[in-house]
Amino acid sequence: MFAAAALSVVVLVLGTLSATLGEFPGMNGAGSQGGEQNEETQDVRTAAEDVSVKLTSVYTSVVDDLIKYMKDPDGKRAEQTQQAMVNYAGNLALRFKGLSNGLSNDLQSLQQQAAAESQTPS
Repeated sequence: MFAAAALSVVVLVLGTLSATLGEFPGMNGAGSQGGEQNEETQDVRTAAEDVSVKLTSVYTSVVDDLIKYMKDPDGKRAEQTQQAMVNYAGNLALRFKGLSNGLSNDLQSLQQQAAAESQTPS
């Protein structure tokens, strides 16, 4: 039971990372864009692969943007990119607060289950 709970937490975290990376400004269509992840249908391997693809795409996108700016400095585009990053960071804070609350609730639930099982006579 606890192994299933641990795997569901891993899938939840990977799903959140995948959705978060999918919303990164300047991403050029790497996988699904944001949205809620379905824990029941997405296994850990698929979630990990999705996160790795999106992380690679984010890195490539940032490097490509830096190269474009070096070749053709554009102050207006730089300001727009900065604002998009600020908005993205603000959304991240809300998303990770939600993840934190969800994981805290799961932990409390597991602690209550463990306490109930330890009090039940065998």
